[in-house]
Amino acid sequence: MIYPRTLEDAVSRARAILSVEDRDVLRNCTLEEAGWRLHMTLGHQLRNEFGLWAEEAGALFDDINAKMPHRLAVEGDSASAALIDALWHDARSGT
Repeated sequence: MIYPRTLEDAVSRARAILSVEDRDVLRNCTLEEAGWRLHMTLGHQLRNEFGLWAEEAGALFDDINAKMPHRLAVEGDSASAALIDALWHDARSGT
């Protein structure tokens, strides 16, 4: 499996796997609430499908850290949290 290497690629791929419920949470909850509500569901899915526990995730972590320095990705949990934040902003941007 080829894992995403950039934040944009990860967000684009994540859009395709969002459930209706995930989309509703991203659109209707605060950033903080979306983060804790989606951590065990969507976050788990992102950690597994994007290989966020694998050594190959380093390139994605580096890109997240460069573009979201306020949300450092240092392991799978923090990387999936950063991706959920990015998806929350994406869902509200109208794209």
